[in-house]
Amino acid sequence: MAGQRKPELILLDVMMPDIDGYEVCRQLKAEVCTADIAVIFITGLRDRSSVTTALELGAAGIRHQAHRRQVRPDTGRQPDPN
Repeated sequence: MAGQRKPELILLDVMMPDIDGYEVCRQLKAEVCTADIAVIFITGLRDRSSVTTALELGAAGIRHQAHRRQVRPDTGRQPDPN
């Protein structure tokens, strides 16, 4: 799809069903028609290896998702851990 209508930027999550974002980035960068599209990873992973891998594959950057707090819908408060 990216080859038909060329976007300026692609946002990818590292963890996706069937194929991970690293492989998608690898495939995009391997094709002449999509190699120059900027890729930014958005992920909950915070380890150095994840960042290094994304950048080595040619990603323009990586942004970390904020962790969502669980909230009870009836009170708007966090659930009791017990």
